[in-house]
Amino acid sequence: MSRVTDFCTSYRPGETNINQREARSRRESGILSVLFALILFAFLLIIGAPTIVYGIMLVPIWFAFMYYLQSNRYFCVNFALRGIHNARRAADMPQNIVSETAKKKDKAKAQELLLIVTASSAFVTIVLMFAVDKM
Repeated sequence: MSRVTDFCTSYRPGETNINQREARSRRESGILSVLFALILFAFLLIIGAPTIVYGIMLVPIWFAFMYYLQSNRYFCVNFALRGIHNARRAADMPQNIVSETAKKKDKAKAQELLLIVTASSAFVTIVLMFAVDKM
């Protein structure tokens, strides 16, 4: 088996909690978020919006980062916070996590990803705002 196949066919607390199908769905959502962010940015440029209005870019950028990280790491923040996983290869329905230790590992990983995504998207948004202000 390949690393990707091995990595995403079983639940590993704090590491993987979604399967390839779930990861693909998040990757597609991430691409749509990036496209939306680009369209929104172009629209704001065209209408000559004030610099502060570009702060709204935080939302699609945040989602793009979140979907990308979840897809790349085979880890869903929402599932982790709800105490469920869908990591088995053919699973259609998420399954409850029984172990409290596993839930704690998942929640810690979810908080880590939330922090990374929020900091990264805020940084990118601020850089965009400064870049637009200098135009």
